[in-house]
Amino acid sequence: AVAGTRIDLDEGTSSHNVVSSFDSCEFAFSPDGETLARADPSGDIRLFRGDGFSEFLLIDVPDGSFTSSVSALRFSLDGSLFLGDTLGNVGVWETASGQRLAEIVRADGYLDQVAFLGRESIITVETFGGFNESKPTLVTRWDIRTGAPTDSFHVLDPKVQGYALSASGERLLTTSSDGTAALWDLNVLNSGPALKLACLRLGNNTSLKDVQERYGL
Repeated sequence: AVAGTRIDLDEGTSSHNVVSSFDSCEFAFSPDGETLARADPSGDIRLFRGDGFSEFLLIDVPDGSFTSSVSALRFSLDGSLFLGDTLGNVGVWETASGQRLAEIVRADGYLDQVAFLGRESIITVETFGGFNESKPTLVTRWDIRTGAPTDSFHVLDPKVQGYALSASGERLLTTSSDGTAALWDLNVLNSGPALKLACLRLGNNTSLKDVQERYGL
């Protein structure tokens, strides 16, 4: 079982509630920590909030849409929207009502990263290719209102091995096997390829997490 726990730092007290009896689920907290999303192996998505993390919303995903368990859950920065990804589909819903806003049918690549870019777009980072193969990477901006891609670009460098999107969806960090990292501005996708903001050489013991913390990702 999995329990959601709320800890009061001032009082030193905690409260919790069992939010899953499944061994394998996907979870995500809203940025303010008030809402917890859980995706069941069946594909259903449940939302919890309050001191005891009481369930307040069930997304009963229809047959033929999300046919496998959700592999990624994300909230928008203001917590008003959330998304769930399965193999090839990304669904977007309103947090308060559960109204479905979009179903995005993406490419068949492995979804490495996904994030909201404001309330009108999402960014996906997909990799392609098998084990030990060169993996070109596709970065795409999608319009939530239409479910259609609006802009994209490829990261073709085979040395790139790691990816991290900022919570705002505005920055992409890539790390490479040659010990370098690059920071990309995704706000300019609508006017051309993403702009490489910085490139740095990492020390031998520098991890992707170290660079994420350095740039606030």
